[in-house]
Amino acid sequence: MTSLPTDSSATTALAAITLGLDQLRHLALGDTADADDMTHALRAIYQRDETGPSLLGTLTALLDDIADRFDEHGLEDEAEALHEAAGFARAHTGPCIGLAIKTITGTDG
Repeated sequence: MTSLPTDSSATTALAAITLGLDQLRHLALGDTADADDMTHALRAIYQRDETGPSLLGTLTALLDDIADRFDEHGLEDEAEALHEAAGFARAHTGPCIGLAIKTITGTDG
């Protein structure tokens, strides 16, 4: 795997994403974090709300969009792999997080 050039827009985007994930990590795992804080972090990862899509939803949509672009360029195998990755996250990762939220809160949301 090749690394991204240091002047890349992708590097800047990754830094912003990492900062956001660090904030979720601090919310969920900080010294004063409790079950409510952990649940809020899980909801940000999994559930869409009035402020926008979830982290997982945003990531799977991006994977699908990149896959579609690969397909437009005749890269069907690459497109299929990315669509499968997005589908797996939606079908397996999301429901597992949803189950954890339901178990913690006793509700579906």
